[in-house]
Amino acid sequence: YAELERDGNLVYVNAGHQPPILFFRERTPGKVCDIELSNGGTVMPGTCVESIRTEAQRVGEIVYRTDQALGTLECSMCIIAAGAWTNDLLERSGIKAPNLILRKCVVFEYDGELVPGLTTCLDVWRHDGTLQDVTLAPFQGKTLAAGTGFTKITSGDDQEPDAREVERLYYQLVQCFPGLGRMTPAIKTCIKTERSPGGKPNVKPQVYGREFHGIRGLVVAIPGKASFMFDLAEVVAAAVDSTAS
Repeated sequence: YAELERDGNLVYVNAGHQPPILFFRERTPGKVCDIELSNGGTVMPGTCVESIRTEAQRVGEIVYRTDQALGTLECSMCIIAAGAWTNDLLERSGIKAPNLILRKCVVFEYDGELVPGLTTCLDVWRHDGTLQDVTLAPFQGKTLAAGTGFTKITSGDDQEPDAREVERLYYQLVQCFPGLGRMTPAIKTCIKTERSPGGKPNVKPQVYGREFHGIRGLVVAIPGKASFMFDLAEVVAAAVDSTAS
């Protein structure tokens, strides 16, 4: 989003970290910031976004919470990229939210990089007699393993691993990688956002501007696959131009 930062008074709400963090352009000369971005922005880790305040159908400020107190940031433009927490944030703010499905997936984390690169095993048997893929991915001294199973949830805060999906993923993995049956992984979850109706994964990104929610200066971005990240940036940039007018 560096290209967007140059526009000036622009705020990003991003839940890629938990809790969400704020990105905004520093406005106070001489003030020490947590982390300086290359284009003059500021990162506020440990800052939970409470709501977006609007006035006369235009975005006005972000309400955030730290361990110490509540605070606000004035802005004329805001991009929400809060993933599974998007609708929670919009609903708390009284803003129309997209019709999304949230799905929780189980991920196993093994010690060591067990494969040289992204490794997918095609057509393993599921519990219901259908076939699916499972994938191993080495990452920073660990190996992440996941399939395509999921549990439908109503909130991004629901991150307790589903015991049935844990058992099913183990069964699928050992079909292709028997050695994993002798290892004990850490069990984690990830959250997917999918558009309703239809229930199909969001391959391409979705961006909602003023024509959807009626708020000038507000853009809501829902990411798709990582390979489309540049498409997402382009669509967000176009939506910023449109919603600001």
